[in-house]
Amino acid sequence: MADTLPLHTDVPATAHALAARALRPDGAELCARVNAAIKDTGMVLEQVADLSGGQALFSHPHVHLSVTAHRRKMPRQAMAGALASPFAKARIPDYDRLFSAHTGYVTLDVGHGAGPDDTIKDKLPLVLRLRVLKAALDALIATAPVSLVHWVQSDTICAPSELEMWKDSDLPFSLVMHPLPLPARPDIDGAARLAMIAGCSEHLLGKTLYLDPMPRDQATGLRQLVSILNEHHEGRIHLNHGDSLELTDGTVLHVRHENAASADRPGRICVGLTPPQARTAPTTDAAGFEDRLSRLKGVARGDTKMAVSITDKVEAEARPRKSLLSRMAFSLMVRGVVLPALLLVLYYTFVTPPKTVSVASNTSLSESLVTTQTLPAQGTAQP
Repeated sequence: MADTLPLHTDVPATAHALAARALRPDGAELCARVNAAIKDTGMVLEQVADLSGGQALFSHPHVHLSVTAHRRKMPRQAMAGALASPFAKARIPDYDRLFSAHTGYVTLDVGHGAGPDDTIKDKLPLVLRLRVLKAALDALIATAPVSLVHWVQSDTICAPSELEMWKDSDLPFSLVMHPLPLPARPDIDGAARLAMIAGCSEHLLGKTLYLDPMPRDQATGLRQLVSILNEHHEGRIHLNHGDSLELTDGTVLHVRHENAASADRPGRICVGLTPPQARTAPTTDAAGFEDRLSRLKGVARGDTKMAVSITDKVEAEARPRKSLLSRMAFSLMVRGVVLPALLLVLYYTFVTPPKTVSVASNTSLSESLVTTQTLPAQGTAQP
C-alpha cells in the first residue's frame, strides 16, 4: 500500500522507549528481528556500528535505523502533549506514574539513505519508514524491559502491553494517529453525540480523517477510527468522495471530502450518516441577467430607471459618516444639558409665584398710611 499513500518525507519516523532501569539492547538480535519483520519489502539492514558507545546504526542504501541509548531521564516537556491528551488520561495505564519511574530511554530513528548524513534523491514514503520503526520497536520490547513508548510522529504514548494487538500488523494504527474527541449537541432523543478527529491521519490518507457527530462514546470512536485506518491500509475499503461504509450493526456511513480549512490544511475526509450532496450549477436566463445588470447600472429595460441609482448609493456610501461615539455624545448632550435647561425655564415661568419686591420708601409710606387709618384722633376720649 506504500505506493498509494502520501510520501511525507519530512515527517520524522522516531520513537522513544522508556524504562525504569538502563536498557542495553543486543544489536545483532535487534537487527535480525527487524529484517525478519520487513523481509517482504526486499530491504535488508546491516549493522554498521554496535551499541558499545551507546549508539548503533543499521543501514540499507535507501533507509537506515539508528539506536541511541540514554542513561538519563527524558525531559518532561518532550512528552507533555502526549501525557496531557484526553485519551491518555482516559486509558487504564497510569502514564504519569510510568514516566516518573523511568531512569533511561532508547531513541529509535528511521531516516533516509544509508546514514544520517546521507542525502538521496528518491526518498522512501513515510509508511515504509514507520514499518521499519514498528519492527525495531517490537524487537526492542521483546529483548528489553520497556515500560513506556512515545511515538513521535503522532505525539502519542502507550504501554508495551497495548501494542500486543498489533504484533502481526505492519503498523500500530492506535499510534500512527492522535485521536481527539469533539463533544456535540445531543440529538433529538437527548442522546450524547461525539465527533472524532484522527490527528496526523493525513500522513497516511493525504487528508485528516473526521467522524461526524453520532451517539457514541470515546472508546467506540477510537475503535472506529482505528478500524477505518486499518481496513484502508489493507485495501479492503476505499475512502473516495461518495463511497459508503457499513458498520457491524448494519449502519451505513457515507464518505465526503471537504476542502482545506485553517484547522485541517490538507482537507478532511468526513465519515457520517449524511451523504454528500451533488452540487448543480445555477441556471440563469440571459434576458433576466441582462435586465438585472441594467438595473444595477441605473438603466432598466423599457427606459424605466430605478428610484435610486447605483451611483447614488455609491456616493451615499462614500460620504463621511459620524462615528458612533460622536452620535452618542450628541444624544447625551441633548438629554443632559438642553432638556434640563428647558424644564427649568418652564418651571420658573409657569409654576413658581412671583416674589414681592419691597422698597424702603414704599414700606414706610404704607406703614404711615396704616397708622393714619387705625389710630384715633388726638384729644378724643375713648368710650
